[in-house]
Amino acid sequence: MSPLTPRQLLDLAAEQQVQGIDLVARVVALTPSTGSGQRPSPSPIGRGENERRTWMQTLRAKPALLILILVLTLALLSGAAYALGRSLGYLPGVGLIEQGTPIRVLAAPLSQTRAGITLTVQEAVLTSDRTVIVMTLENIPRQAFAPPQDPSACYTEPQLRLPGNQTLAITSGRGSADAQGRLELRWTFPPIPAHRNEAEFFVPCIQGALPGQAPQNWVFRLRFVPAPPDLTVLPVQEVPTPIPATPSILAEGWRVEKVIETAEGYILVGTFRLDNLPHRARVVGFSDWPRVSDALGKAVPAQAPEDIDLYSAAIGEIPWSLELRGKQHVWPLTLSVDSVDVETYDLSAEFSFDAGPNPVPGQEWLLRQTFQLGEWQIEVLRARFTGKGYEFDLQAPDPIRHVVLEIGGAHAGIGSYSSADDQGNIQVGLEYEYQKPPVGQITVKVSGVIFRLPGEWKLEWMPEAPLNSQSLFDIRLVLDQTVELEDGYYLIGHLEWEDERLDLAVLGTQLFATDAQGNRLALEEVSFETFSQLVPNFSELPYQPWAYRLTGKAFQSPITLHLEKVNLGLATPLSLTLDLTPYGFAFDKAHNGSSYAVGPIVLEGLPQLWARLVGVTYLRQGDRHGFALTFEADPRLSELYFQIGEEAVSETGKSLFSVTSKEAQSGLLVVPIMTDADLAMPLTLALPSFQIQGDWTVEWAESP
Repeated sequence: MSPLTPRQLLDLAAEQQVQGIDLVARVVALTPSTGSGQRPSPSPIGRGENERRTWMQTLRAKPALLILILVLTLALLSGAAYALGRSLGYLPGVGLIEQGTPIRVLAAPLSQTRAGITLTVQEAVLTSDRTVIVMTLENIPRQAFAPPQDPSACYTEPQLRLPGNQTLAITSGRGSADAQGRLELRWTFPPIPAHRNEAEFFVPCIQGALPGQAPQNWVFRLRFVPAPPDLTVLPVQEVPTPIPATPSILAEGWRVEKVIETAEGYILVGTFRLDNLPHRARVVGFSDWPRVSDALGKAVPAQAPEDIDLYSAAIGEIPWSLELRGKQHVWPLTLSVDSVDVETYDLSAEFSFDAGPNPVPGQEWLLRQTFQLGEWQIEVLRARFTGKGYEFDLQAPDPIRHVVLEIGGAHAGIGSYSSADDQGNIQVGLEYEYQKPPVGQITVKVSGVIFRLPGEWKLEWMPEAPLNSQSLFDIRLVLDQTVELEDGYYLIGHLEWEDERLDLAVLGTQLFATDAQGNRLALEEVSFETFSQLVPNFSELPYQPWAYRLTGKAFQSPITLHLEKVNLGLATPLSLTLDLTPYGFAFDKAHNGSSYAVGPIVLEGLPQLWARLVGVTYLRQGDRHGFALTFEADPRLSELYFQIGEEAVSETGKSLFSVTSKEAQSGLLVVPIMTDADLAMPLTLALPSFQIQGDWTVEWAESP
C-alpha cells in the first residue's frame, strides 16, 4: 500500500468518522419547536473552494458530510448537558466531567489482528454521566472503503453490552487520523452502573467498509478498574458574566463561558448568538472557520478539541469550543468571524406538480416555476423521482445556501439533504424510509431558507495572568545608549539571555517603535559604516549589538522598541534521525515527491519548546536532493534551521536549506533541506539554530 500524506490520512478519517450515528434525529429533538410546523435543520458546514456544500442530510444515507457539518461549525451536539453551578473539571480525551465523582478506566488495552487489520481498544474512561471508548484501526486497505454514498457499505455502530442483556448505544463520536497512519475513533456511551466492572464491546463492522473487504463482528471483553490517583483532571474556570463582544452590525455575538488551561495552551468554551435578525431568523452555524489572531494581527493556530461535546437548547445559539496552542502570545487574542449562516422561520410559499400514479426512478418534470419568499425570488427548475423520494433543482440568488422544503401531507422518513454551488444552483432531496413516497398531485411547501449573513463579530480575550513572552530563555531587549541628532536619535543596544544552552541570540526581524499612543514612528537600521562608528569594538563583544536611527523628535514619550522574532544558536546542536527504510524508500527519481507520515518523532532537547516530525516528502532538483520536513511545533517556533549530519555528506557535498514556511491554520512548520551529496538511511540531521517569535520590548523616555 502506498504511503499517504498527513492530509490524505485526515481526509480518509473525515470520510469514516462517526458513521452510522443518527445525529440528525438528535439535532431535531434538541431544537425547540418554532411553532410554525417547520422542521428544524442541523447547522451548515463551512464554505469550500469549488465544491458542493451539503446542508441537511440523513446520516445513514449520506453520513460523511454530516460529520463535516458538525465539526466545521464547532457545534457537535450530544445528549451531555452540564447544569450551571456544577463544579467541572476537564479530563483530556474525555472532556468536561463533574469534579469529585469516581472515575474508572480500562484495566489494560486490548488488541486483535484479523486479515492484517488491527483493531485496538486503547482506552476507556467511565464517569458518572458517560462512558468513553477510544479505539484505533491500523493497516486498513484504502480499497476496503466504499464511496461516500454507496448504500452497501456498513455503518452499524458499535455497542456496549452489559450482563443481563442490557445494551448501551452510542450517543456521540469523533474520529481522526494520527501521524502514524492510524484511524482513531472516540465513542461516547451512557454511563455504566457503578457495580458493573465488566462489559463486552461489540464492533459489528469497520465503519464505511464494503461487505467482504474487512473483518466483521469484533468482540472485546473489557474490565474496568479505579483510575490511578495521579490521573490529572484540569480545573475549569467558569466565566460567570459572559464577556461582551465588540460592537457589531447586529447584536451580541461571542461569549466565553469556560476556560481550561492545558499543558500546551488553552481551551475556550462558549456560545455565539445574534438577536434582532431579519425574518425572525436565527443563527445556525458559522459560514467559515473562525479566526484567531494576536495583538499584532498574526494568526494563532486554533482547532476544535475532539473531546468537548457541546449542547445548547436555546434557539439561535451556537455552542463552540476552540483549542489554542501555546501560551507565549502577544496578548490579547482576537476571535473573529466574518459571516454566519442564518435560517428564517417566518416565511412561506408553495409550488406543485403532477408526478402521476406510478413514477419511475430517474423520471424528471421540467417545472420552471417562480415563487417569492420574502425579498428573494426563487425558481424551481425541475423535479426528479429517485425511487426513495424526490430531488428538486432550484436557482436562488446570493446569499441563499439552502431552501427548506416539505411535501404537504407527507413526512420524510429518512430526512432531507441539500447541496449548493457558488452560482446559485441548489439541489434539495426529500427521502422516505417508513412509507412509500407520495405520488400524484404533489404540493411542496417552502418554509424558509438558510442564507449567509456578512458582518464582523470580534471578541478580545486573554487569560487572567498571561505568560510574558519575554520570559522565554530569559531573553531581554536592552537599550545601551542613545545619541542625539538634530533630527532624531541613534539608539544602540543588544540582546541578553541567561540560558546556558544558548550561545547566540540575535535579532530575527527589524525593530519597530511606537509612541505612548501606540503610533508607529520612523525607525530604520543604520548602515554598516555608521554602525562600525557607533560601536567600534563590536567584534570583541560577547553579544551582537544593534543600532537604529529614530527620525524626528515630536513624539509622545515614552517610546517603546518592539522585537517580534529572535534567532537563537545552540551551544550543542540537536540531532534527529530519520529512517524511511520500513516504507520501502530509496534515493531515486521514482520516489521524487513521495510523502510519508512518520513518527511523530520528537525533537529531543529543544529548550522550553517542543517540535515533532510528522511528515516527510522526498525532493529532487537537478543534482540536489533532500526532504521537506513537516513538524507539529510550539506556536512560538517560527524557523528551524537544519543541516544534514557530517557523516552523511561527502567531502564535496553541501547541505543547503531554504526558508521555513508555516501553515496559517494548522501551525505546521515545513522545513526543506537539500544537498548534492550521496545519502543513505538512516539519515542524521543536525539543528544548530532556530527562530522564535514573541514581543520583546524596551521603553525609553526622552530626557527633558
